[in-house]
Amino acid sequence: MRVMLISHACVHPSYMRSKVRSLLEVGQKICLLLITPSWWVEGSIKVKGKSTTISHDRELRCHVLALRAQFTGMQYAHFYPTLHLIMRWWRPEIVHVEEEPMSLSCAHAAILCKTLLNGSPFIFFTWENIHQQWRAPNLRGLLYPFFERLSFLNANLAIAGTSMAMRILRERGFDKPIVICPQFGVDVERFSPLPMERRLKARSNLGVGDDNETLVVGYVGRLIYEKGVDMLIHAVASLPNTKLLIAGDGKMRQQLQRLIEELNLSGRVKLLGAIPHERLHEFLNALDVLVLPSRSIPHWKEQFGRVLVEAMACGIPVVGSSCGAIPEVVGDAGLIFREGDIEGLRSTLKLMMDKDLRTELSMRGRVRAVECFSERSVALSTLLAYEMALTQRR
Repeated sequence: MRVMLISHACVHPSYMRSKVRSLLEVGQKICLLLITPSWWVEGSIKVKGKSTTISHDRELRCHVLALRAQFTGMQYAHFYPTLHLIMRWWRPEIVHVEEEPMSLSCAHAAILCKTLLNGSPFIFFTWENIHQQWRAPNLRGLLYPFFERLSFLNANLAIAGTSMAMRILRERGFDKPIVICPQFGVDVERFSPLPMERRLKARSNLGVGDDNETLVVGYVGRLIYEKGVDMLIHAVASLPNTKLLIAGDGKMRQQLQRLIEELNLSGRVKLLGAIPHERLHEFLNALDVLVLPSRSIPHWKEQFGRVLVEAMACGIPVVGSSCGAIPEVVGDAGLIFREGDIEGLRSTLKLMMDKDLRTELSMRGRVRAVECFSERSVALSTLLAYEMALTQRR
């Protein structure tokens, strides 16, 4: 099965390795060509793509091509000018584009697949969980619906990251099969519960210690308004025997630091800055509870919350708001409070003082992460989508 996978997210080496390794392990007959940008910009960070080859079981089964992208760094506007040459050369049996259907890169690949490949199935991916209204005469209001229509017309199947994303696709008129599957799985071997000795060392390195009476609460993510970190600080302020560790960076960092000082929480709340992803599992294992207090804004609500799954895989109980896909991701493996409700968050954290409850949620979370969100489970769902698309073609 010759698959062309196009994904700007796979310019990040960790995501690329996760996607390729898991797909090749479950799809013994897959031969993969992965297209990424030669470079990509997110905020102030520039990531360089790299062309390479990847072997599996001593067979060369994956080529990674880092192509020059026009308008690189622009999620909806970028595309690959030489993609038609690669399609003619590779002749894939499936084209899988991990871009939103209203993006130029998705519509461009859909048209090329239709005109050059004589019926090879086309699949796109979406996280979008808000029914966006693009209004003319704004240029986006003219182009995005047009790109989306081209993607819908030429697709054989879609992969939606959550059931909310699937519902939005249906509301926007996509009437073909949809498979629900996140874009990337979690490495549940690396993100796993650490032995107590290593966990205590991780806590010590963070200045927390091994006080069994103190609830260590953590947050991981961007420090921006919609993530609700200020609400988490307010919730912790009136809770005795709690400490809060905040890992991440963003434009609200100075504002949050002032809030911590105004509430006299400098001894209990720490802003740690961004933590390298290769050390994230150690940080998560140092916590008693991870909280994701996201709140909706007009054009965004939480699309997934990957750190929730990483924490659950580590056996760390999670608390999330009702924003977007968080309740769907958490399931029965954590506690949910109404988004924007500081008192509700405070009450939920009080419940987490119960060690028996934390133990129960820890076990549920680990099982849910492995069964639903591991790299293997995501790869199996992706393979199912490929087989469905090929069956339809026949």
